Amino acid sequence: MNENMIQLYQKIKTEYPTYMGPIFEEATRKNIRHLTHLDFTKIGQWWHKDQEIDLILINENTKEITFFEIKWKNLRYKQSHTILKELQGKAKSVQWQNKKRTERYGLIAKTIEEKNDLQQQGYLIYDLSDWQNSKEKLE
Repeated sequence: MNENMIQLYQKIKTEYPTYMGPIFEEATRKNIRHLTHLDFTKIGQWWHKDQEIDLILINENTKEITFFEIKWKNLRYKQSHTILKELQGKAKSVQWQNKKRTERYGLIAKTIEEKNDLQQQGYLIYDLSDWQNSKEKLE
């Protein structure tokens, strides 16, 4: 390979995750009901100052609110746990039925190490293998 091809390859390799992040987030939003089988009446994102929550699902009938972070990354257990704890902190700033709501927290990523352990802790955890399993159920 010549020098230009090597530089192009390095640029693509470096910038691909940045490019894929927003695409993965949008695909998740469009397919969240099928992926998670959660019942909700509203869907959206949330920003406040320097804080952001990638996806919030609200069920106005049951007063349930579900917070998700979406990451185009291969996450290790410790990273996933840190992201989920940070998500719980950010969720406290979301003003909706604060005293009456039931909260759930989730993470959707490319891959998630020890995802069963996180699920047993009560988190909603999905990765690309769940997308594949969800697709197979349709066919």
